Amino acid sequence: MDGVTILNTMPFSESLVGFREFLLLMISIGISTTFMVMGIMIERHGYELRYLIATVVIGLVLILLLYGGKALVENWQRDTYYEVTVSDDVKFNDFNDKYEIIEQRDNIFVVMERKQPQDAEKK
Repeated sequence: MDGVTILNTMPFSESLVGFREFLLLMISIGISTTFMVMGIMIERHGYELRYLIATVVIGLVLILLLYGGKALVENWQRDTYYEVTVSDDVKFNDFNDKYEIIEQRDNIFVVMERKQPQDAEKK
């Protein structure tokens, strides 16, 4: 946009949990689920090896699925913030239509681009 000078670009990624916390949570959920299923299988079918192996495989698949969910959570919101200066020639309505103002420090604005509606992208 003419009249807008980008001073700095800042990637922003918001994660709901940290990696260590998530890993510990997934391991504990996987182990507890595996032991619960293993207990049910043993109670119903006895100590047959195929049921024990199936239970361990179910636990590993659960951990992998939850770890895949972590990737979705980690990249849930990924935007770029810009520190910009705006000249007097820029119409504020046009600027506000394109950018969302996050913070203002004197003449420097911290902004991010507004998301375009789905209908506007198809046109």
